[in-house]
Amino acid sequence: MSPRAACRLTQLGFAPVYDYTLGKVDWIAAGLPTVRAGQPSRRVLDAVRRDVEGLDAPVVVEVGTGSGAIALGLASARPTAEIHAVDLVPRAVRSARRNRRRIGAARVHVHRGSLLDPVPERLSGLVDAVVANVPYVPPERRNNSWDFAPGAIGGSDADGLGLVRDLAAAARRFLRPGGSLILQMTGGQWTHFADELAELGYRDGGILGGSGADIVVGARFEESAREVAIP
Repeated sequence: MSPRAACRLTQLGFAPVYDYTLGKVDWIAAGLPTVRAGQPSRRVLDAVRRDVEGLDAPVVVEVGTGSGAIALGLASARPTAEIHAVDLVPRAVRSARRNRRRIGAARVHVHRGSLLDPVPERLSGLVDAVVANVPYVPPERRNNSWDFAPGAIGGSDADGLGLVRDLAAAARRFLRPGGSLILQMTGGQWTHFADELAELGYRDGGILGGSGADIVVGARFEESAREVAIP
């Protein structure tokens, strides 16, 4: 892209972000990330934005941030939000931090680590929403297009939900009473996973976006489950 074209995009309210999976600069506008292979979709951001409406200074944790599109999009829409973005892949963390600096999102904190391990302990019981797009696709759906980002799409366990299960269990320590867990998975997975979440102390929030193969779902953590559910 020419400097003139980049300048014009900036004048129109776009900001450059580096996509580590594609190895190139892309652009986001008004807090809405473009949809990229292997990256969180716009509907996930829409779901979390709706979820924290009405909160003056929401605290949000995003797991599997990739290039940071959802965290930075939310920061653009809600400048008072405290956002913690987590990824295990060093290249993704570097990309998200670079994008944070470019956009000037001072209240976005990028951490490297697995699931919620690097999230500050001071946030225990204070988080309004944990949002994630961790690998969930069942092994039988694997195809060669996944090779561009090994481990970024295919889930663990026979049904692909191994990491999602671990996250749901760990999130109970950080979510406030009534706090939300927002996830992406397939429609078929949600049919049985909703029951698993109920056993962990969550109340089914239903399908928040999408249809068919890939959907965004939500659940709220019940305070009554905290004492018996968290070791």
